[in-house]
Amino acid sequence: MKVISLCDGLCKLIVIAWLLVLVDCQLPIPIQLTTVKDFVLFGKDDDDNFFLKILKNGVSKKNYKFLEDDDAFEEWIEKEKNYCFQGILNNIGGMGKFNASNGVLEGVVIASPSRSDPDYFYQWVRDAALAVNSLVEYLDDNGIDNDDYKLSSIIESYVENSYNLQRITNPSGGFEDLSGLGEPKFLTNNTPFSENWGRPQNDGPALRILTISNFLKILNKYNSKLTRFPNEKYIYENILKNDLKFILLNWNEDSFDLWEEIYSKHLFTSLTQLKALQIGLKLANFFNDQDFYNELSIGFTQLKAFLQAGGFESSAAPYLIETPSLFFKNARKGLDIATILASLRSHDITSIEDVSDIPYDISDPYLLNTFTALVNDMKYRYPINHQRIKFGTIGFGLGRYPEDVYNGVGYDFSSSVVKYADSFLDVVREHVDGQGSMSEQFNKYTGYMEGADDLTWSYGATWGSIRWRNKVLDIMNTTGAMAT
Repeated sequence: MKVISLCDGLCKLIVIAWLLVLVDCQLPIPIQLTTVKDFVLFGKDDDDNFFLKILKNGVSKKNYKFLEDDDAFEEWIEKEKNYCFQGILNNIGGMGKFNASNGVLEGVVIASPSRSDPDYFYQWVRDAALAVNSLVEYLDDNGIDNDDYKLSSIIESYVENSYNLQRITNPSGGFEDLSGLGEPKFLTNNTPFSENWGRPQNDGPALRILTISNFLKILNKYNSKLTRFPNEKYIYENILKNDLKFILLNWNEDSFDLWEEIYSKHLFTSLTQLKALQIGLKLANFFNDQDFYNELSIGFTQLKAFLQAGGFESSAAPYLIETPSLFFKNARKGLDIATILASLRSHDITSIEDVSDIPYDISDPYLLNTFTALVNDMKYRYPINHQRIKFGTIGFGLGRYPEDVYNGVGYDFSSSVVKYADSFLDVVREHVDGQGSMSEQFNKYTGYMEGADDLTWSYGATWGSIRWRNKVLDIMNTTGAMAT
């Protein structure tokens, strides 16, 4: 059983909880929270409808006894944020102990140093994009001139490595027809992984587009120049455009999901692909690539229509369905943390376009129901959560999907949701070691960490969650929205 509270799932739920604070405070973000009467809160009874409970009654401080020492919690937050960021850097070739001398090329992002039980000493296209995007976000927050880590150079080495990976013939295919871009992982010396695996995985190119395009935006924001490439157009023509073409060719094809288990259509894959095409439209327009812009426009319209009619919503379930083929065969109930990840990865909350053009933003009723359903299922399903149920409306350790068997007083609403959001982070605090080290998951019975050590994705997800927490708190303090 893979518990995602040491990976992206729980951390992105934390982000949602924190963004709901912004929404309730009517702070400057272009989204509007659906009112309670506009959607059905999924739960066994009113006691499980925690959004409704918070909106109606607030939250008693007694529910948060584990957070009574706020200073200690804030100290842990800051320590863990720094540890996670360094954990990302440690797993990038050329940044620390991993380099060409031990088989890790510059710019390669290893999933984990673990080489056995499990062996994660590979570079996944997905994991690398997610990890490097955290570095891009750091630059966005701190500026390139204050870049003590020399992140611009690190990110460019990742971009250069992406150029090379695209051109490696592999079991998924080659570069000429772009089929090889669906290959999920490579060896750390940029040679193909030739063993059996769940391939292709078609979300990788989309996530790579998101990360590299975000980096280009940061360069423009701070008027900074590339050092490894002639110019930004070169990256567009020789890397991003290839990934965009791959999406146009394959968005309607089956592929394996981000858990590398099911060959079908998946919400996570489709929604991240739609976001990538939206970015592609902006890039094609910027670089005056009119013919390709027209192709992208057609693909965007078709993929958006598929998302709205592809079975990801059903009258038989009040939440989003990650893989409709399994749901309609009664093989799974459809509930999956991947739908939450899809929404967070495909929406920029500062962009009105994302709310209007890309479905399932954080205020979407189906997404809110998914959030509620995940908590209500897994707080009972996982034994390590049972001791937390007595506290009422707090966070719990969450897994990927219900059927998963993988091992490895004076509070206003704003303050209530702040505590609720922090209670998810407290689950992470409860199970990491004293230094802050994170493995792939923690055991659902004992709570001890297991699986791949020092998982890059775990560090990036936790760092990103704390980043959003700090941004929300800064806005609330600036606007006077924080309760006193």
